[in-house]
Amino acid sequence: PQPRNTSAMTPTLYLRLATMVFLHFFVWSCWYNTMSVYLGKLNFTGTQVGLAYGTTAIGALVSPFLIGVIADRYVPAQRLLGGLHLLGAALLWWISQQTSFDVFYPSLIAYTLTYMAGHGLINTITLTHAPNPSRWFPVVMAAAAIGWIAAALVVNSAQLADNQGMFKLACGIAVAVGLYSFTLPNTPPKGEAGPV
Repeated sequence: PQPRNTSAMTPTLYLRLATMVFLHFFVWSCWYNTMSVYLGKLNFTGTQVGLAYGTTAIGALVSPFLIGVIADRYVPAQRLLGGLHLLGAALLWWISQQTSFDVFYPSLIAYTLTYMAGHGLINTITLTHAPNPSRWFPVVMAAAAIGWIAAALVVNSAQLADNQGMFKLACGIAVAVGLYSFTLPNTPPKGEAGPV
């Protein structure tokens, strides 16, 4: 194993990593906090709203099996993160157009599979490049809370809490973080490519 860099975190590296974390969690907060209000306007039942919120759990459980193998063996983490956010942006736009639960629900499951995989990828990128990770990882990850709160403030101030605009805003930010991810420090896969 290569020796870990224990030098001080440079302001530039901190800003790059914190921006990644901020944008990643901004996307989620755009729609997750107030989705129930919007789905109520679409006349979804309480059970359907609950199922919609459960999609993040499905994504968190399934995505490591689907995406984890690719990240560990074949594709640098920053490129995979970028690709998943761009795919997610397309799915978010599609979701914003849906008014039937039969289409909305599987589409949201597909989206959360792309999004929830990003948690592990941002952790990998941060832990790989942050000097002294035990000190700097929580400092970088504090940007998650800031991104979450900022998105909620934007959604409320722009009056998007009860309409499809929340998904469209998330789509736009997902495009931004997707493109931004390709500029992040290279984080090559650490596993050996071979039979899965």
